[in-house]
Amino acid sequence: MALLWLYASTYKLLTRFLQLIKATKKYGDEDVWDFMLNSGEAAVEYAHVRDLDNGFLYAGWVDTFSETDKLRELVLLRVIVYNLDGEQLYETPRLYLARAPEKINIEFPHEAGG
Repeated sequence: MALLWLYASTYKLLTRFLQLIKATKKYGDEDVWDFMLNSGEAAVEYAHVRDLDNGFLYAGWVDTFSETDKLRELVLLRVIVYNLDGEQLYETPRLYLARAPEKINIEFPHEAGG
């Protein structure tokens, strides 16, 4: 029984069921950062990260991310770096970003289920 409870708790099965039947929009104790990047949906595997302070847009595949609210750390793979005018600057196989939580903007350009 403890194993079942641990599994259900780890994968937030009760919350996901309640979301499925539209009984709640709550996503649990984690913040939206954790919820989105842990969701397992294909739509959140590829991301655009806008660095407005430095004038870049990073487009790549999410590899790893931090699970702390102190600093948002993100590793992207197969990254294309653009300026904010949309001009491609360069490509890199891996990119590490670390930003304060209020300084990171992420877009997921692909539709869920599509």
